[in-house]
Amino acid sequence: MVFGSQKIVAGTNYKKTKHCLEIKCDEGRLLYHTLTGELLLLRGDSDRIKYTDTLIKRRFLVPEDTDECRLADDFKSLLKLINPEKTTKTSFTILTTTDCNARCFYCYELGRKRVSMSIEKARKAASYIAEASNGEAVKLHWFGGEPLCNIPAIDTILDVLEERKIAFSSKITTNGFYLDKKIAGKAKDKWKTELLQITLDGTERIYNTTKSYKDTDCDNPYRRVLENIGYVLDEGMWVCIRLNMDRKNAEDLSALCDELSVKFGGRDNLNVNVAFLRAFERDIHPFSSEEEAASCFLALHDKIIKLGLSSPGRLERRIRANKCMADSLSSEVILPDGNVGRCEHFSETEIVGNIYDNNRDEDLVCSWKETADPFDSCRECALYPRCINLKKCDWDRYGCPESVRIVRTELLKKQILCEYRELKRKKRID
Repeated sequence: MVFGSQKIVAGTNYKKTKHCLEIKCDEGRLLYHTLTGELLLLRGDSDRIKYTDTLIKRRFLVPEDTDECRLADDFKSLLKLINPEKTTKTSFTILTTTDCNARCFYCYELGRKRVSMSIEKARKAASYIAEASNGEAVKLHWFGGEPLCNIPAIDTILDVLEERKIAFSSKITTNGFYLDKKIAGKAKDKWKTELLQITLDGTERIYNTTKSYKDTDCDNPYRRVLENIGYVLDEGMWVCIRLNMDRKNAEDLSALCDELSVKFGGRDNLNVNVAFLRAFERDIHPFSSEEEAASCFLALHDKIIKLGLSSPGRLERRIRANKCMADSLSSEVILPDGNVGRCEHFSETEIVGNIYDNNRDEDLVCSWKETADPFDSCRECALYPRCINLKKCDWDRYGCPESVRIVRTELLKKQILCEYRELKRKKRID
């Protein structure tokens, strides 16, 4: 562990760290330190007294004058010094097009130019990837718009990479409309796809209304997409179904889970998760309160777990060095016109260069690594060590909504309990 033991200083007053979650279990209480990743079991109040020195050494108790946000920030900085960031480009998010066959009311790309990548630019993009990766294997994320509106661009890029003997794997974010049996087979065999993320907004009526597909050759897009998900699962690829929630569709998403359970229950390569719709430039249907939002989210999450459509996930002990592609020097976003950006959400701005050379606006690249100062709510949050808030990110601009903080805390507690039960099953807890 990089974070060594804390010294016990005589005469010092100690307080319980804010970066600790405490959870009841059948043997007592579990303490999980969100900064160090350490998990302790206290079987009763007597243990608190008995193991006071241990709690100090392991930073569950800290001096009263400790600035814990500063401590967490210093620790993250130390980790970056010890583990220098990889700079070779090996991860590329590629927007084959900013066009889409759906017209979701909440889409942040509505109103932007509709541009598709030409075959010429696709070839150049592939050559750029081969050179920028220095021959290393690359991870490709096909994005849009709807990336499958421009399948020739995907085929062309991968043909060139094959010719250049660049190993690759793919991930696709898609609405699933064009994922028929033939395309699902191609995604597995030719595109080497490992994961597809597909959003469902509700059961048949709400889904079809929300997506508002412009394709006129399909009477029931909802049924078509569910059938296509089945093709993908049959090919053995992982499917992550994302349920976008706001107040209007929260109850309907519960009914959707019942349908998914009937149709896909028992599939080992399916994962269903929930995400809040966020009001950026588009209007959504807000909940009456942050507490109501969190309650609806957690109820749906619990149902998903109960139905076997997902799992609580593994407890991650390590602190992340990066938030996402935007602050990772090994990642780039390639846009349909050949420009290069830092974030998939910015298809017309925040351009740092292009695929025709390696010249980059280094000041703009570095600006995406700048983190925001802690908000007042951050200073009291047990999850602060697990957060990276980027100054330029729309998601981080105003800090975490209370609903998100509640949800993240409760989900982490569930993971902690699962970890405890697994350790107990393996007899690694006395």
